Amino acid sequence: MGWLRPKIIYMHDAILEKLKRELEKDVVDECQVVFVLSRIRKYLERCEQKSYHEALKFYCDWVLHTRIHNTKRVENILLGNNLTSDSKRFDNFEHFASTLDAFLQDNGISNKWIYIKGDSWEKLKCILFDIYSDTPLFISSTDLEEELTINKSGSDIILNIT
Repeated sequence: MGWLRPKIIYMHDAILEKLKRELEKDVVDECQVVFVLSRIRKYLERCEQKSYHEALKFYCDWVLHTRIHNTKRVENILLGNNLTSDSKRFDNFEHFASTLDAFLQDNGISNKWIYIKGDSWEKLKCILFDIYSDTPLFISSTDLEEELTINKSGSDIILNIT
């Protein structure tokens, strides 16, 4: 089985190289953001780092799927301790930024998308909002399922629970 090892290492390196190249560019559009987050998710799966970067994996999944069930493991990220509120201001883009930054630092990749918080960061947040607002989340407990959606109200991003 030793012959598989170099190929696996090469695939990891290839994914990281693609990420490095893309993250050196300015944020342009949704396709670029989806590509970057899909490569991160692929890398996490291949390197078996999903549990280590569980929150980042969730943010990547949220971009890639039309509906997400089984979000119990990241419920505190979405709702904090305020589970009974009908709506809550969603300001977890800073949390997204910190989880992305931790992953990139762990893998020696610089990131001007969030490191230099300016036009790229603002554009990234707008793109993520557009993507995430199209994807309802479902949090299930033993007797209840809640649907979470996000939308914009003025300058606030609101998390709605139904």
